[in-house]
Amino acid sequence: MSQDALSVIDSGMSERLKAYLWMFFAYVCAVAAGAGVFLYGVMGDPLWDMLIADAVGTAVIFLFSLLFRNSSFYDPYWSFIPLCIAWGWHWVLVSPDSAARSWLMQGLIALWGLRLTFNFLRGLTDLGHCDWRYRDLEAQFPRTFWLVSFSGIHYFPTLLVFLGLVPVYLAMAGNGGALNGWDLAGAIVTFGGAILEGVADQQLVRFVRTNTEPERYINEGLWSVSRHPNYMGELMIWWGLALFGYGVSGDWLWSFLGAVGMTILFVFISIPMIEKRMVRKRPGYVDQQKRVSVLIPWPPKKQP
Repeated sequence: MSQDALSVIDSGMSERLKAYLWMFFAYVCAVAAGAGVFLYGVMGDPLWDMLIADAVGTAVIFLFSLLFRNSSFYDPYWSFIPLCIAWGWHWVLVSPDSAARSWLMQGLIALWGLRLTFNFLRGLTDLGHCDWRYRDLEAQFPRTFWLVSFSGIHYFPTLLVFLGLVPVYLAMAGNGGALNGWDLAGAIVTFGGAILEGVADQQLVRFVRTNTEPERYINEGLWSVSRHPNYMGELMIWWGLALFGYGVSGDWLWSFLGAVGMTILFVFISIPMIEKRMVRKRPGYVDQQKRVSVLIPWPPKKQP
């Protein structure tokens, strides 16, 4: 097909459709590259082979981020790749006597991951659609932004998410036998987090679509009892998976290290960035900070 014909096809597509197709192609390439590395078995150990495969997949997405000058190509990686990692480990590790635990974890990861990926995709408008935090970083580091993107936007989250998934590996690799109380606790926390995050995100989407006042902030539903209920749900996902891993392995460090890292990320980095931006754009948000809990849903303080 000639270049002119490709240009005609490209110009005839909607900007959103083009973004979907390129995003789909990028992730097909990333998954294929990562799967090839994992199946080849570079280290001969499913944990380390998956880490290398994860790094290769991230490199592929980073190349697309460079190509389109948009680091938000990485955004679905957070929620989509964990499904692939969990399935890969299941394929090589799980025995029949522990299959129920594996399928339970995969079902919970799918419930969270597919919903969160859909939440990103429905907000995707075109190939220029980019997270405001990345634009702020680009303005702050104009000359070295792609180094910041490579390390901070792509590889740091990849490693953190991988640490958060190590408990899944521990639960699949260990001979945990039948489901137990730790599995029940992990399932309750993980499922509760997925529901909490999903409801909070839906309430926020509805607010953004209907709000006509630039300085108004959401203070309804879950957002009236927590300033970041979606992040609370996200953290519950990782703590719930940690319970699965600990219940089989008994290893405190590797079961909970990822969940602790996630908590530090959200409490000390993500939330402060959002809070600072909210106060700058909506000065009345200071009142929300005084009355409403940061994370854990809790009845708001009464106005004096």
